[in-house]
Amino acid sequence: MAINVVTMTVPRKDRTGRIPFSLHFDSADLSGAEELLTMPSGATSIYLEKIVIATTAAITVTVGDGETSSAPTTDVIGPITMNRDVGTPANELAAVAIFSHEFIREILFSISIILDASGAGVVWGIAEGYYV
Repeated sequence: MAINVVTMTVPRKDRTGRIPFSLHFDSADLSGAEELLTMPSGATSIYLEKIVIATTAAITVTVGDGETSSAPTTDVIGPITMNRDVGTPANELAAVAIFSHEFIREILFSISIILDASGAGVVWGIAEGYYV
């Protein structure tokens, strides 16, 4: 139960005072809640503009704000049922959930972005947004 997070941008303020982030993440087991991004020092809000979640497991995935007792304090997105076609080899098809600014303006997080799953299974994806 661990998450690997790779930051794909250099955190620095843009002209609007926002600090953008772009993250790639992967985990073999998100159950028990894993922290994707914590509130940086001096920031007051995290805004998630896009998240893409993929898995080859038949699990549910929840995106939450903050962590309490190995679960998200507040469910923000989900639980998302990630059903993949079990008749297809796992290396050929994955269940994918996409939430982006085309569908949602932005989602506000006040503590941290937490990912949680109903069980073990490889999960990977990207998350983009900014904090102020």
